[in-house]
Amino acid sequence: MSDVMHLLCSVLQGSVLGPLLFMLYTAELEDIAAEMGINIHMYADDTQLYIHCKPSDTVDAVAKLERCIGVVDNWMAASRLKMNSDKSEVIWVGSRRTVSTHGCPAIRIGNDTICATNKARLLGVLISTVLTFDQHVTSVSGQCFYQLRQLRSVSQSLDRESITTLIRLSRAAWTTAAVCSSGHHVQSQTSFSASSMQLPVL
Repeated sequence: MSDVMHLLCSVLQGSVLGPLLFMLYTAELEDIAAEMGINIHMYADDTQLYIHCKPSDTVDAVAKLERCIGVVDNWMAASRLKMNSDKSEVIWVGSRRTVSTHGCPAIRIGNDTICATNKARLLGVLISTVLTFDQHVTSVSGQCFYQLRQLRSVSQSLDRESITTLIRLSRAAWTTAAVCSSGHHVQSQTSFSASSMQLPVL
């Protein structure tokens, strides 16, 4: 059994209460977003703020999102946290025509300006402005081929069964990525979806 430790603050990493206390600690973020009329999605310490708007309303959407970010920034400062603008991303999602016609405005976080990107990582998956998985498949495929090249360099040290198992695992990952992208080209037809800021809360 581990030794007993008395803590005045913080939570030990890997503790049973850690996830529960973290959710309680960050629960106010959801209330802040709701009050500001912004949608929020949280998974562990990964947070996305997003808003839906028409192409003609992008300026108002940006202003609304920036006000919410300002309130979140104040909450984080009061909670002894700091918003990391270096890890924050902005992506505008819509049809190919809408995105190219209306442009992708930047978002201000304090004194920093976060320019819109054409791809963003959402829980490990790369999404593009037109919601295709092309870039994600390219990334996963590159990782699989890298692992196969690494496997080739150590193949002399492994038995046939181990090599077969590793190749099957690599092929399974690549196939999964390819299936995700096959024929599912999702586009927003009638509106422009302004999205997502990743705001690491810790």
